[in-house]
Amino acid sequence: MIKRWPIILTGIVDTIHGACHALALEVNDLAAEDPRQEAVKTQIEEGKELIEKISKLKYEMARDRALEYVDCSFPVRSFMLVGLCRTTENQEPRYTTSN
Repeated sequence: MIKRWPIILTGIVDTIHGACHALALEVNDLAAEDPRQEAVKTQIEEGKELIEKISKLKYEMARDRALEYVDCSFPVRSFMLVGLCRTTENQEPRYTTSN
């Protein structure tokens, strides 16, 4: 599982990018005064922020740097991080490929 995390994160970024592209095309089709246009633009910006955070995480994982806490309300976050990080006393959590 450890070796698959970078691949999984790349897939997530690809999916979000595709969704943002589809939303951008939708914005182009909406009239300037359409009230949905602002909501769609907000979704695009949120997608860009997610891509930035995930890309940063992947970059730091590749260099075995300390992982930054990402505030998330997704219920299995702690389960996912258990398999992703190794910690010992007085050490920050890091992504690792060693067992």
